[in-house]
Amino acid sequence: MSYYGIRCGHCGTRGHNRLGCPERKKEALHNPEGYTARALARETATRRAAIENRKCSYCCESGHNRRSCATLKADEAKVKKKQSSYVDLFLATCERKGLGPGAMFKFIDTRGGSWRHTAEYKVALYGYLTSPTWETVSFLNKEFSNNEEGSYLPWRISQIRAFDARLVGYEQLPPEALEDEYFKPAQPGEPIGLTIGDVAPLIEKAFRPSQVDTLDCTRLALKSQLEMVSRVYEPFPLTTTGDKAMPHTHLPSRVVETFSFSPPKNAKAHQRQRLSAESWLWPKLDEGYSIG
Repeated sequence: MSYYGIRCGHCGTRGHNRLGCPERKKEALHNPEGYTARALARETATRRAAIENRKCSYCCESGHNRRSCATLKADEAKVKKKQSSYVDLFLATCERKGLGPGAMFKFIDTRGGSWRHTAEYKVALYGYLTSPTWETVSFLNKEFSNNEEGSYLPWRISQIRAFDARLVGYEQLPPEALEDEYFKPAQPGEPIGLTIGDVAPLIEKAFRPSQVDTLDCTRLALKSQLEMVSRVYEPFPLTTTGDKAMPHTHLPSRVVETFSFSPPKNAKAHQRQRLSAESWLWPKLDEGYSIG
């Protein structure tokens, strides 16, 4: 219910409750020793005590709640600044490498080799990029480890969808693909996706952790291979799918969840609390990204 949906139990007017009722306050002012004045004083004292004793579910300090938590607001502003810096880096890296809107690619995928279809085979398709998958474009794709000795892109990161694309068509399908009942070819024009693992070798800087010199992508090329057929050196439009929010100001759900900014109603206490002060992510927030 919105604030203006509240109806006062004293005067019946919408927009305030009994404690904030102007009529009751007027009555208490005219008759300080009356019943209304005494009741209003008791309610005010009770509310003040409740405010002083309540504890914020985010920072765990007393005297305020999550909605008015200055620490949460400061943390969110810092995270948004970091995210905005990463979006600039991501877009600049894509533009320099020719991964722009309409850029065509050839994707070779190794399929089979499991209990479903024991023989491995390769399927080659052509497609073109339409936009990044903005909801997954996050600095957490780059700051995923505090290991300073080297870096492999983790499997959980490599499987995240990075770009939305459209299918142009397949090269001639091998006999194994035609015999594989689990292979369902898409139709030209249908949406397809590329993961971070697919594009990381092309735009390594967008995913290489700040503390390492190189990102080892050799493990990512075992099952799939991406080749650019024609590059487009233009930036992508800065809107997300659906709500049209600017990616510089929008925090992806994974970031919000990591920092416990907006936990679900049924979240447990530890899921509502601020990310541990000992987390290696906090120092990373003070470092901006250099595009050059």
